Amino acid sequence: MAKTWPESGQASSEIILAAVTQRSMLYLVMKTRGPSTDLFAILAFCFVAPGLLDAATMSASATAPPVNGLDIANNGAVTGNDKWFFENSAAGAAKGQTFTTGSTPVLLKSITYQVTSSQKAEPTKQYKIRVGTVSGTSFTQIASETATQTFTCNGGHYTTWTLTTPVLLATTTTYGIDVGMTGSTSAWQTGIPYINTTANTYPGGALYSSGTNGLGTATITAGTNERIFHIDLQHPLRPSPDIGATVPAGDLTLSWTNLAPNTGTDVWVDVWFGTSPGARQN
Repeated sequence: MAKTWPESGQASSEIILAAVTQRSMLYLVMKTRGPSTDLFAILAFCFVAPGLLDAATMSASATAPPVNGLDIANNGAVTGNDKWFFENSAAGAAKGQTFTTGSTPVLLKSITYQVTSSQKAEPTKQYKIRVGTVSGTSFTQIASETATQTFTCNGGHYTTWTLTTPVLLATTTTYGIDVGMTGSTSAWQTGIPYINTTANTYPGGALYSSGTNGLGTATITAGTNERIFHIDLQHPLRPSPDIGATVPAGDLTLSWTNLAPNTGTDVWVDVWFGTSPGARQN
């Protein structure tokens, strides 16, 4: 359902998004032609079958990701590091971090670690990312994806693995997310990406290791400290741009990440758009 209201002379549009339909992904494209009131909206549904797309993407940055909304992160003072390379030893274990969700269900979108300043990671490397529930030393996998590193991650940089299919997490539950290096075409002499760690600064979890050769198992070995980490979490019904956002006139793509098809209760969408927030009518 969409409503428009005419008022010219302003160069922005207000978008208020209330809820979403019961689908894996919903896209709405709204185009405003300059600052005028000539608007139209196109609704399209995109169905994503879980498990069909399982190749995560990777990126690196000299700055830590911003901590927004429901994100969980630890950017405390570095007190140590953890050796990480593809081999049959402790260094080859999947490197993880446990965390605890709050009172709101969330979608897990990405995990970020920081490489120590004196080392780097050269391409090409393969990784496996796992997400699961944690109880004591037991890890129960609920999702996994693979990723390939095709760029150099320099010392001190933050490496992010972004999942193709975000994982829905329940409330007040302890989860673990780990990344295992499963292969490398560059030898260790080109750089070993030690991962920075801190003291026990995050009360909701701890760092852990699992398995070897980059393949985690159903058992984890937890430490008493944390990794430098950032876990990107989003409310399942939260749109982008955010609720109540005012944006410049022009082409605009809106998206919602929703629950899997046929889960939860029926919900619907109200979208108001135009060139003057004050002229909006219900």
